[in-house]
Amino acid sequence: MKQTKFFETIIMLEKSELEGFVGFLESLLSTKHPCYLLVKYLTSCFPNFPENKIERKFVYKKIYNDSFNDNKFNKLLTETFKKFEQYVVEVLSPIEDVLQRIKLLQFYYQRNLNRNYESLYKEVLTKITHLKESSFKNYLFYCLEDIHVDYLLKKNNRNANYQQLYNHLDAFYLIEKLRIENLSMINLVPQLDSNEPVGDLYLIHKNLNEFLKHQDDDKFFKLLDLAGNFLQYLEKSAIKEILLILLDYAIKAVNSGKLDFYYKCLEIFNLQEKFDVLLDNETTMPVSTYKNYITVALKIKQTAVAESFLIKYKDKLLPEFMEETYIFNKANIEFEKGNHDFVLETLNLYRFNDIFYKLNSKRLIIKALYECCEHDDTYFDALYNNLNAFKKFVYTEDSIPEIYIEANKNFFKITTQLEKVLYDKEKSKKLKEKIVNTPKLAEREWLLSKL
Repeated sequence: MKQTKFFETIIMLEKSELEGFVGFLESLLSTKHPCYLLVKYLTSCFPNFPENKIERKFVYKKIYNDSFNDNKFNKLLTETFKKFEQYVVEVLSPIEDVLQRIKLLQFYYQRNLNRNYESLYKEVLTKITHLKESSFKNYLFYCLEDIHVDYLLKKNNRNANYQQLYNHLDAFYLIEKLRIENLSMINLVPQLDSNEPVGDLYLIHKNLNEFLKHQDDDKFFKLLDLAGNFLQYLEKSAIKEILLILLDYAIKAVNSGKLDFYYKCLEIFNLQEKFDVLLDNETTMPVSTYKNYITVALKIKQTAVAESFLIKYKDKLLPEFMEETYIFNKANIEFEKGNHDFVLETLNLYRFNDIFYKLNSKRLIIKALYECCEHDDTYFDALYNNLNAFKKFVYTEDSIPEIYIEANKNFFKITTQLEKVLYDKEKSKKLKEKIVNTPKLAEREWLLSKL
């Protein structure tokens, strides 16, 4: 038995470690389990492990009542060795245990197993907190928070706090850098040269960083071309982050009135689809992506593209958001197709939970009623009532984020002025200038189309 991998490993343990292994097995298995009985017996032979007491047939009789079976005994040794490796990872190597749990945490995040994720996250956070101080402890915190930021973004994709993640990465990098410099200075060759990393990923992120600090459209166009040339060589998570940064700029450009950027938005969305990074963890469509893709396609009159996307990815939405996300976006498409009665019938019967869909649906109803009023005066009272209700909602609803309040207030103010200026060219011109120059304004393009 002395020649087995299992025995060669066991004899290297301290007595306390061997006894700890017995306790570990007791927490996992019955005290009658062969693995437990084997290790319990070997512990009694510590530290000399006399030859006659660890002979294979002798040990076998201590565990089993039947006649010696070499194959059965080998399987027992293999099974016990696997349990030993588990013990080393979970008990003797707490850092390895944390790393494995972080991998498990990532699995739960990827498969949308939120209850499992949240309980394990707290457990891992506690384990890391109680580790002894080391630079690697900061690395473990970084690995944990890197997953957690993505998890929080999935739950609320409108805001993320990267500060903790950045702090842990900074701590790991700076401590390790100083440690290596200090060790180098007592070395025979203390010289260390700082070299810039090489590779496509570094080049793209370096250019992205410079662009984000000094943004302009020309740099954006060059960067989009650069990314398009290199994306095929990158790992999926890197592709996803790079395109997300570029998409953010394009959307902000649209919101500031640069309507040509709708085409760039759709170009980026199509790159996301091409490289299979539209979905979260290749399984779930974020509600913001679903809505933004459809909105962008509609803005550039690609209604068929929007409708195809609506149907293709509906089942990829999280179940708790699927119905209201689909209904709103379906109504949005039907509005662009001129089916205003469908919009009114659908949205007036549905109660949205998400504050953004509440706002968007109320504006869509107002737009549909305004369009109907152009050929049927009987819709006027409904338009008037909905405008007043919208005003009350925007001015009194506490759950509306601050950044959206002004844009919706301005939408209300300008919409109420549309009818008053339609037959006055001078007033109409001034209102058009006001629409163009108002920084925060919801439905800018639609309002311009009414003048």
